[in-house]
Amino acid sequence: MTRKKFQDKIKQTTGTKRLTHSILTVRKITMYFAGMVRMKGLLQSGSIKCAIEPRMTYHPMNQWNSPFYYPQNPLPQYGTPAFYLRLSEDTLFFIFYYFPNTFQQQMAGRELMRLSWRYHKKHATWFKRHEEPVKVTETFEKGTYIYFDPEEWKKSVKSDFTFFYNQLLV
Repeated sequence: MTRKKFQDKIKQTTGTKRLTHSILTVRKITMYFAGMVRMKGLLQSGSIKCAIEPRMTYHPMNQWNSPFYYPQNPLPQYGTPAFYLRLSEDTLFFIFYYFPNTFQQQMAGRELMRLSWRYHKKHATWFKRHEEPVKVTETFEKGTYIYFDPEEWKKSVKSDFTFFYNQLLV
């Protein structure tokens, strides 16, 4: 039933004694109907499709028939934040750089931040204080830092480096 037909039906029945609606009630009903139409559009467009459809099953990136006694699905604890607490820094860096735009990258980044590493947006790498900074202001700090170089996959020391706070990923 379209909105126009619905409004015409309400106008026809308001004259009868059986159904008397105030103007306020008619407005509420038409607003409710408009909301239902909008919700139907959202569901059809896929904006909130996840609420009505079951979750997709896991499909591995590299399809390979393995024996039945090997795990066929990823273990659930790999998706928990507690799992990342046990990983080494090198493993966290690997996850951060080789799983872009994933939940795993986000969790590895959080854990690196918890371990006092800070991501520099301009240099696109991680820095950590090697010693206390020589100079600290509201906008920057200057000192010696350890940084992780993803190209060579090693940690190096950078002395006399100025670290601007607005270039940090918070």
